[in-house]
Amino acid sequence: MDELATRLVPWADVEFAHARNRPHGERPELPSVGDRVWYRHQHWERDPVTGAMVAVELCTVVGRQSLDDRADANLWQPVRDPVGRPVLDDTGGQVFAPAPDPWPYLDLLRPDRVNPRGGFAGFGEVVRTREARVRGSAGWLPLDYRDRPERARLPADTARVLRPVVDPAIVRAGVGPG
Repeated sequence: MDELATRLVPWADVEFAHARNRPHGERPELPSVGDRVWYRHQHWERDPVTGAMVAVELCTVVGRQSLDDRADANLWQPVRDPVGRPVLDDTGGQVFAPAPDPWPYLDLLRPDRVNPRGGFAGFGEVVRTREARVRGSAGWLPLDYRDRPERARLPADTARVLRPVVDPAIVRAGVGPG
């Protein structure tokens, strides 16, 4: 089934939960600076005004968020006790754990766009985006996204996918992992 063919099926909470903690086999490798990825600027590859098809673009990664960025809840999450209170370390600092499926942003160069502010080296437009993890969503996509079966999976099928249970690796606030 084609991803675009599922656009009439509303997104479901199970799809959003799945996007936050996917099985390892469904997680593409995080691109490095200089790698190429697809970029979907509009949801469902459709212009929101005209409804015309907008093709995904092949873009170059020119920047990547550090996975050590503790200020981003998509990368690090506060550890809580069973009652829901924040866990503090011996010094009174908040304890954080890495997100089970980190979701950093990438800076992409859209070479066919002209940026009035100069863009990257004066050519193209640089956009900051996260991975498009939910059917039809805007964001960067791995080069093989059209061949990935999870891109067209409907909510009922997503609910049957076993997700890994990840125990948080507790680290002290202000101290890097490992």
